[in-house]
Amino acid sequence: MNFKIEKRNSIKTAGYVFKTGMTEVGSENNPIGDFWQSVFDGERVGNLRNIQKRCGDYGICVMTGENDMDYIIAVEIADETQVDEGIPAFAGMTVCEIPAGEYLVIETPLDKVVEAWAQSFQCLEGSGYEMSGEISYEYYDARMGQDPQLIDIVIPVVGATAPVAH
Repeated sequence: MNFKIEKRNSIKTAGYVFKTGMTEVGSENNPIGDFWQSVFDGERVGNLRNIQKRCGDYGICVMTGENDMDYIIAVEIADETQVDEGIPAFAGMTVCEIPAGEYLVIETPLDKVVEAWAQSFQCLEGSGYEMSGEISYEYYDARMGQDPQLIDIVIPVVGATAPVAH
């Protein structure tokens, strides 16, 4: 597991939401894999590809309560792209703006993603950084075609040397 702290620009995304809890995500029966499969097995994947700005998929975690979260399978879209629920291709989609800021970026094999999320908090211990914000995400790009398949886990942070994103 490789990690670094880096500045990232804001990203406008659109995608499909699955409401879940931290207990379910941390269990052996984690429902997120089934959610990915449901999006990519149907027409929703085509709807995402039609509005996608660049290659890459996002698994966005938005904390909505102490133990509740929305998990959004999304793609980056252009700032001017309008997602209108009244248009059938956009039905069920939501827009999520990932703010600019300082992030902990962890590169991990796909088959170790659950363990990497758990270890991400250990990376911050003693680093002078702490988690900030409610939005973290997984980024899936061309490295998914490699062996092993690699993704990034991206977590907002603040610290003594990290500016607070506004």
